[in-house]
Amino acid sequence: MVDFYGIALALLAAVGWGTYFVPVKKIGLNNIFQLQGGIGIGAIIFALAMLPFYGSPTIDIYGVSAGVIWVTASILMMLAVKYIGLARASPIDGSLVIITSFLWGLLFFKEQLGSLIFAIIGLALLVIGMPLIAVGEKKDGNKKGYVLSISAGLLWGAIFVPLKLADTLESTYFSMAFTIFIGGIILMIASRKFRTKDIIVGTVAGVTWNAANLISFVAIASLGLAIGYPLTQLAILIAVLWGLLYFKEVTQKKSSLAIYAGAAIVLIGSAFLAFSSA
Repeated sequence: MVDFYGIALALLAAVGWGTYFVPVKKIGLNNIFQLQGGIGIGAIIFALAMLPFYGSPTIDIYGVSAGVIWVTASILMMLAVKYIGLARASPIDGSLVIITSFLWGLLFFKEQLGSLIFAIIGLALLVIGMPLIAVGEKKDGNKKGYVLSISAGLLWGAIFVPLKLADTLESTYFSMAFTIFIGGIILMIASRKFRTKDIIVGTVAGVTWNAANLISFVAIASLGLAIGYPLTQLAILIAVLWGLLYFKEVTQKKSSLAIYAGAAIVLIGSAFLAFSSA
């Protein structure tokens, strides 16, 4: 039977992850390390607020490990964007997250699928569609950027491995947020620039991100890693649609058509992936 509850949660998490950067882009935050620091502050604020309902105020090695992986991947991704731009880095990262997390769930955790064929078709369509929805304006690239994007994707694709090794995902939630908070504060201090407005907006982004993170925990607990986490990566589609429809980043008709074609492929692939859990 198709787990519509888990699928709905995964899609809701994707909306949150695809939206959390919108207020940051709106004010034009330029210092990435301040963004990381603000996200860390927002993450811990939300985790503390949720303690009566979800998680526990304990330091769990699995949650700490996931937090370290997340911060490391985030730094790699920021550097990748610096070298080759967001439009090129995001689809490389997102595609590898989908493939890596699926393989971890299927091969390492031995998760059962209702239809392996549906899952493979869904993954293939997602990997094909994501590069289409991210249209880059740069014609030149830097090999370092591609290596960094690949490294970030492999790390983010493995982020739920330590979490799944824990007794429950819930037991790791606070520890992961706390680690991201500490990492973000270190990066913020290292930037040596403090603008209240930027930090506040970054904090709002962090609250949104961690709310989506909590929802993803519940979704993956219901769907499993092989299906749940790849579905949350529809966040890339949501983020690109924000850029296309709200920020009007793409004005050329040819580029817009490529994005819409990619979006259609991604949505079809997501449907195949969702129904493979039946």
